[in-house]
Amino acid sequence: MTRWLVVGGGSAGCVVAARLSEVPSNEVALLEAGPDHGTGIGLPGEPVLDRPSLLAPRTLVVRRHGLAPQTYAQGSGLGGSSLVNGGVIIGDPADAGEGHALPVEPVTDPGPVATAVLAATGDASAVSVVRRGSRRVSAADAYLRPVLARENLSVVCDTVVERVVFDGRRAVGVVTRSGDELDADCVVLCAGAIRTPTMLLRSGVDTPGVGLGVQDHVGVAVSFDLREPVDDVVAIGASVERPGRQIVVMDRIPGRPEMGAVIAGRLAVESEGRVSLPDPDGPPLVELNQLSSAADLDGLALVVTEALALLRSPSLQSVIGERYVDRQGTPASTLEGDDDALRAWLPSNLGGYHHVAGSCRIGTVLDRRGAVLGYEALFVADASALAGGPPRNLYATVIRQAESLTRSWVDA
Repeated sequence: MTRWLVVGGGSAGCVVAARLSEVPSNEVALLEAGPDHGTGIGLPGEPVLDRPSLLAPRTLVVRRHGLAPQTYAQGSGLGGSSLVNGGVIIGDPADAGEGHALPVEPVTDPGPVATAVLAATGDASAVSVVRRGSRRVSAADAYLRPVLARENLSVVCDTVVERVVFDGRRAVGVVTRSGDELDADCVVLCAGAIRTPTMLLRSGVDTPGVGLGVQDHVGVAVSFDLREPVDDVVAIGASVERPGRQIVVMDRIPGRPEMGAVIAGRLAVESEGRVSLPDPDGPPLVELNQLSSAADLDGLALVVTEALALLRSPSLQSVIGERYVDRQGTPASTLEGDDDALRAWLPSNLGGYHHVAGSCRIGTVLDRRGAVLGYEALFVADASALAGGPPRNLYATVIRQAESLTRSWVDA
């Protein structure tokens, strides 16, 4: 038997544990820091950010030098961020990878705002969401729960892993926060693009590039009053996809049926930051360094301008009222038609995405099979292994990568 420890029960970890345990000669243990919240949490196609029990302990990021640290929402518990993200798949559902287990259904009944956007521009399309009927499905629901009866698979929640244990440069297990040492033949880190590099640094891994090159899609939200409140449609029903940028359409803001929003984002980001560990026993320092590239500022200004113009189209004006560019209720009209004002405003008002990636990249920190360079029996299979921010939304990309990397270990 080969003993595998998978650290992190988020989207990637659920895939890895399920696929590894398909091999009878593997003994697989999945360790998740949070609890098992059960199934059917929240609505499909809707972010769930108002339930603290579903969120990881407070994680702070500095989006740009000079800005105050912001709380960065990430899911906690079996399923990870698939518990709280929109569960939205943009483009071909097959983009999630060959043979993926996610139940992906197209949104065939978009709400009034999404319907108006689809009528307003030819590059808009309805999205798909991860669901079965009206029920939300997390990565844990799709991958783990159907196979929990396997004798070679164990899932242990409420277990925080602090560091990896080595014999020389070979990973031989992990140490938990409670001081337990768990042995393994192979260790796979799936703790996410912030916690995976943090764990590697805390473990003394000296591979060059750990924590460097981290990126996040950069965006801003424009909210608006709805002429008629809606509360019975998928929250995110459509998107506008353009080269390197997108406009995500929300028919309603969760908990605010009288308001909707669009998120205008630049996906082809160039700016890079880092995850560091100033205090070996303390929290990581996450510096995203967003808009440090002039191209990113240009691209974000362009897509925000496009979003504001889209909201002025006749089909949108029939369903929305006043538009706002911040939580203080600043009218969008204060930025329209003034490119200098928009560019001056953007650097201090970043947000919109939680797609952090690329902090332990394949080709820099990892080989093509996700193995940490310079070490043995230590792998990474989460968003930190990506080559920066992906060209589309993160969820399907992480699932596809985890499927591919796990196949490479099983087939080796």
